[in-house]
Amino acid sequence: MQAYELTKTGKRASESMSILAMKFIITQIALVVFTLIVVAFQLNFFQELFKDFLWVAVLGFLANIILIVVVILAGINKKFITWFTTPIIKLLGKLKIIKNPEKTIEKLDGSISNFNKQFKMMNSQKWIVFQIFVISCIQSLAYYSITYMVYRAFGNSGIGFWQIIPVQAFLLLFMTIMPTPGAGIGAEGGFLLLFNSIFKEGTINLSILFWRIYTFYLPIIVGALFLIPIKKHTKKEISQ
Repeated sequence: MQAYELTKTGKRASESMSILAMKFIITQIALVVFTLIVVAFQLNFFQELFKDFLWVAVLGFLANIILIVVVILAGINKKFITWFTTPIIKLLGKLKIIKNPEKTIEKLDGSISNFNKQFKMMNSQKWIVFQIFVISCIQSLAYYSITYMVYRAFGNSGIGFWQIIPVQAFLLLFMTIMPTPGAGIGAEGGFLLLFNSIFKEGTINLSILFWRIYTFYLPIIVGALFLIPIKKHTKKEISQ
């Protein structure tokens, strides 16, 4: 949807996807760095909470690192990405999953070339990149804070704000690797898995419901309001 809206401003589809890919890199790096810093200050609490399912945290963290590396490689090493993706596309073509593999490879090659150019441009805009990084960290903190507010709203206490934050951070890291629509199940299931021992007995189910409303459904509803078509009146119509 973001790419579509960008194309309406005159950007090409490939440029729009490049912009979103660069935003993804910066946002994910901010997420990983922010999570590492918070976990470092709450390491004992984190180790105790994750002692039975540390693999969830490790898997989420490693998957995000791999995603970041792959996207960065696409920006700095076109040959590597082409070498990696071409055999996959040809295989999908033989399996009749992709109708025209040669045309797909050609389109992908053009998109990667354009992304290369955009990536170099981003490298020359270090101050802007830093600003986006800082904003992404603030955004992450605001997002994580919702979990703590829900925690307190249901009469829970004993666990501090900076203890809830790393748990929510790793839940988000895990959610980003879950494909849609599995991300929804991963969100609720992950929340139950990670926070069940923290929330009071009998409050976790409603807590999941309200947390999901605030972090997922409400942004959709609010965002939809901004997509409602509004007729723009010309100066001539206003004067009449």
